[in-house]
Amino acid sequence: MKQLQIDYFQEPINLEVGYFYNFVVENIDLFRKIYWSLFTEFEFDDIPIKILDDNNFQAHFDELCCPITNILNTDLNSKKNLNILNKIFKKTYYGSLDDDIVSLKNKAKEIVNNISLDLDIPIAVNNDISTDDLFKLFNVRFIDEKENLLESFINFVKVISELQQKNIFIVVHLKEFFTKNELETLIKETSYRQIIFINIETNNLGEKITDEKTIIIDKDYCVLN
Repeated sequence: MKQLQIDYFQEPINLEVGYFYNFVVENIDLFRKIYWSLFTEFEFDDIPIKILDDNNFQAHFDELCCPITNILNTDLNSKKNLNILNKIFKKTYYGSLDDDIVSLKNKAKEIVNNISLDLDIPIAVNNDISTDDLFKLFNVRFIDEKENLLESFINFVKVISELQQKNIFIVVHLKEFFTKNELETLIKETSYRQIIFINIETNNLGEKITDEKTIIIDKDYCVLN
């Protein structure tokens, strides 16, 4: 079982699927420190939050966690996501496209030769088209219709979980964007993928949702359950 360790909190917290972990950090200095470590995607040396793996060793954040400092800036078609998507595409269909490329090359030659005859001017055609070139032409991307913020965020979480194999999402101010019912829908829609949400707030906002575990770190660094 994964565990969460936060500075000034004595014992690690067990992270269980289906629960919403809400940390209210009233101490602004500590909140800034946490926010900065998330913003730089845990490149901060002295990070105030740590994930412990099943053997109680500190895990690599990049392998397990997805930090989100602003859910309005989530992007399904990030460079990292598209690179992984294209790798899957190539792995699945790369070999079957070889014959198609030969056919395309022959068709391109035929078209160029006809144009050359019509213009009575020699025209050269690049005959070095590769399968990789064909994938670039496809420009495979996710369709992000964004009917509403909740659906868009759920889609983003599912894509990250599937493509990057990350199932711990550490988010800032999630309760400021979603109602109690929306948060419960979010947990329900993602828990079957073994996804865990850790939310960081500065104020204890909104109604407590079902299966929420709230921990408050006050201005004096005292921890309240």
